[in-house]
Amino acid sequence: LLNKESVTIDLVGTAVNLDIKVQIDTVRLLSGSTLTVAGADGQDFDVAKTGGILITSDAGALSRLVAGNGRYVKAVDGTMHVSSGGVYEGLDPVGSSAAGTTAGPSARLDVGNILIDSRCGEPVAGEVILSGQMVTNVFGNVVLDATRDCVVCAMCSLGNTAGQGVIAGGETPPIIRVKGSAILRVGGNLMILGPAQFVQQSTSPIEVAGDFIIQSPCPECFDFSGGIVVKPFSTSAVAAVVANPAHVFEVAGRDVGPVNDGFNVNFAIGTLEVYNGETVNFVDLFSNTGSTTPEALYVDTLILRDAATITLSNCRVYYNNLINEGAFIEHIGSGALIPVANLGAIPTVSVWGVVVMFLAMMTAGTVVIRARRYDAQIDNGSIR
Repeated sequence: LLNKESVTIDLVGTAVNLDIKVQIDTVRLLSGSTLTVAGADGQDFDVAKTGGILITSDAGALSRLVAGNGRYVKAVDGTMHVSSGGVYEGLDPVGSSAAGTTAGPSARLDVGNILIDSRCGEPVAGEVILSGQMVTNVFGNVVLDATRDCVVCAMCSLGNTAGQGVIAGGETPPIIRVKGSAILRVGGNLMILGPAQFVQQSTSPIEVAGDFIIQSPCPECFDFSGGIVVKPFSTSAVAAVVANPAHVFEVAGRDVGPVNDGFNVNFAIGTLEVYNGETVNFVDLFSNTGSTTPEALYVDTLILRDAATITLSNCRVYYNNLINEGAFIEHIGSGALIPVANLGAIPTVSVWGVVVMFLAMMTAGTVVIRARRYDAQIDNGSIR
């Protein structure tokens, strides 16, 4: 790997261990190859151009970009595109694959955008794994794109009929997992399009400086038992910008009233914080449930900081715990902020339970998918 070159690693089983500081234009990992960034401290791997990083494979062989302990991967001018058969992950302190919540030296990723998607004809979707104490700063958007009709919603219960079709095969949805105390900061929008899987179980809240968009018919794919905070984008290299004029926050759950059942497989969130001076407009612009009934948001703990403004536009936000330090609350139409009668808990998704269910469905020759088409314009500069 030489400076100022574009690099493609495209041999099955090829593993490259990078132990020096390198700056290149673009990098592509294909056909089951692996690049491990394990060099000296500092900017170990700098992708300097808008071409960015592509991680993908085919035929079920996984291509991986692995960040070692305390290593730094940088692609602030481009997109990290993780497609079918591609994985971005980190290493735990002893050097094995980060599969749990072990804390260790922070691997760091600074990138312009992240796009995770699936291709028709490939059974393994793109996956991003953030665990331990990994720090990821995304200066633009994070997009999980599962809008292709071939993407299987393997988690969705048979009783949930919104947008379902039945076929004998298909592709798994793109996945992002945030675990341990990993930090994810998003300078633009966080977008879940189609039945993508988003697992937020980190003790550190995801920070979003733009909009929070859910256009998904699959609440089973959504595990946000961790937290999210709407706040200006700030990293060690970038000071916080002034507060955005307003954020759009899509509510996506069934409105079953102020009862515990609203937290059960219903796009519920563990902790939602609106930062000092921020303005958030809760809206129901997309029918995630497939019905014309207004949707709602269920939050275990809602934190409204001083001088924050929230607007409830014809939708309801239910909460177990409310901390209001001086926010202004506006109700439009049927919009309302309502406490839940009895404290409820947000159940987490069992990954192994999902796998078992998916395998059982495959064995039976029937897989439930979401057949609805989605229209979304994504400006992410991804590698195609």
